[in-house]
Amino acid sequence: MHDVELELSGNEEVSTRSLRDALGPLRADLRRTGVDQGSVEDAAYELVRHYRSLGYRRAEVTGAWRREQGTFVISLEIREGPRSFLAEVQFEGNRRFEAGDLSTCFPWPSSGFLGLGGQAFTEPALAEGLDCVMTRYQLEGYFFVEAVPAVSEDEAGSVRLRIDVREGPVVRLVKPPAFEGVQAFPAAELGEALDLEAMPLYVPRLPLVLKGKIVDFYRDRGHYFVEVDVDRRVDRATGEAELTFKVREGPPVRIEAVRISGHEKTFEWVLRNRLELEPGDLYNEELVRESYRSLLRSGLFSSVSIEAVRVEGAEDRIYLDVKVTEKARYKLSVLGGYGSYEFVRGAVRIEDTNLFGTGHRLRLEGKASFRGEGATAAYLNPHFFNEKLTHTVEGSYERREHPSFVGQEHGGESGLSYRISDTLRSSLLYRLRQSEVVEVSDDIPPELVEDVLLSSIALSSILDTRSSIVDPDRGFTGRATVEYAGGALGSEIDFLRYTTFASVVVPLPLRLRLVGAARAGLIQRLASTEVIPIQERFFNGGELTIRSFRQDEAGDKIAGEPIGGETFTTLSVELRYPLLLLDGLQGAFLFDTGTLTQRIEDFAGGRYFFGIGAGIRYNTPVGPFRFDAAWNPDREKGEDEYVFHLGVGYPF
Repeated sequence: MHDVELELSGNEEVSTRSLRDALGPLRADLRRTGVDQGSVEDAAYELVRHYRSLGYRRAEVTGAWRREQGTFVISLEIREGPRSFLAEVQFEGNRRFEAGDLSTCFPWPSSGFLGLGGQAFTEPALAEGLDCVMTRYQLEGYFFVEAVPAVSEDEAGSVRLRIDVREGPVVRLVKPPAFEGVQAFPAAELGEALDLEAMPLYVPRLPLVLKGKIVDFYRDRGHYFVEVDVDRRVDRATGEAELTFKVREGPPVRIEAVRISGHEKTFEWVLRNRLELEPGDLYNEELVRESYRSLLRSGLFSSVSIEAVRVEGAEDRIYLDVKVTEKARYKLSVLGGYGSYEFVRGAVRIEDTNLFGTGHRLRLEGKASFRGEGATAAYLNPHFFNEKLTHTVEGSYERREHPSFVGQEHGGESGLSYRISDTLRSSLLYRLRQSEVVEVSDDIPPELVEDVLLSSIALSSILDTRSSIVDPDRGFTGRATVEYAGGALGSEIDFLRYTTFASVVVPLPLRLRLVGAARAGLIQRLASTEVIPIQERFFNGGELTIRSFRQDEAGDKIAGEPIGGETFTTLSVELRYPLLLLDGLQGAFLFDTGTLTQRIEDFAGGRYFFGIGAGIRYNTPVGPFRFDAAWNPDREKGEDEYVFHLGVGYPF
């Protein structure tokens, strides 16, 4: 290794640190290879490139090198020249798109504090913008479009840009594609598989897309070795295009054997249960893809490949080679967080993701906070006779301090969950748990204090289309659960409990996001049950619901102690926006409202609680750190005017 030092001079507008960063990769190479005059020229070229990417189109760099006591010293002298700024951008010849729409194609670098200065002109931004302009036109059928720039710049660096847009004609596919070599299937059936509308626009990718559909059509029907070529005819004068696909079908192919490798910890039958094809089956591309997705969904493998290999000497048989790379079997997770009510909270989770090599999972978890503690043991069979059906068994214990009582419960549940689609799942659970109050304020009515054994069944569905679980920028999620507890199941109280939750994230211009969430719940007492114990009732208020109230304090109280209710609603809306002072820093304006009532007959009625405020979020790998401040505009005696919350994670 050689010592390499850089001496930079002449830079006034661009920091020395950023220039050193630009030379970082080259310097690392020179430390291995040493320095010569060619290396100096490479360094000068890299600095010129860096300057031009910032808009210094006339930047020049000269350099020399010397050796001092075993250290290579590269001296680079910089003449920055003026920075080029856009003074004017004009479009000519554009009829399909407005100039303002086309201007958004160009990612000109912004200057000044918080990017509020002028737009710097750079060649890379110009090239990217021209490609974007042409792509927009071609997606609208302007196959022959051209975008020709003309750039003029004065001595001060003021740039005027004119872009001549030569649209050309709109090109359409005037008749359905023709086929040659199609014998195994009716050409009309193949044409229907292309799913083309009448006279579609001709775009550059259309032949490739249709070729892919033809290959999939044949491979889904066993013709693995199909080959497809395409002849294109595009007439600029008439705006007409025609396509002819030449198909070499090959014979139908059957699977000779399925060969599996890479599974050292996992039984082979676990993998075969997730494969949709077996020896003797006709090859089917869609079933191969589904097998691939199923193996990845198992969570057992970090990589999966499925390849078809021709059997030597046979034109109609293949081996299906399945190769996997297994993940680590054991996981140890240490989780931490903070909430304005629970304060510091944490959990330790140990998981065996491949129990005895069966693909089943066993999870042990302990959690604690300043408000309570709990433990869970859970068993999961992710392939319960069917890849979409899972079976769970779980036992748990939890003790938690609430503002007016301390609740404790222990018990278990078992159930099935069915994946209807990639975004929709439903489950059916049986639950048996002992629900107790171990400490309670003397002011709570005795009829609300009761230890009960609950035996129930619950049906729930979850729909989730969000772009991300941690920090979504769009999408919807919704949950709905119906739970029945009754004497017929051995429960000491009878009720129907309904709970729902829905949230939506809507992207807006200027990197804004509008986020909304709604929650509701109600308990319908059945049979001879007259009172729902306090530990089974709904509460409202806190960092995740109505933020102008402290935990559980929105609702009826007795001597200042919240007693909950049998119904509740909440509606929350946030406008989230980037704070440009720091990457990952966001601000939010928030509005919360909701109700809490004692009887199901008063659902969504009575007093409405409100919270109005603002918050700050800072994104981290474990979720956003969050600070919210909410004001109560309809404050009653004993209620706080302002409440502050500090936590980790979005409230919804």
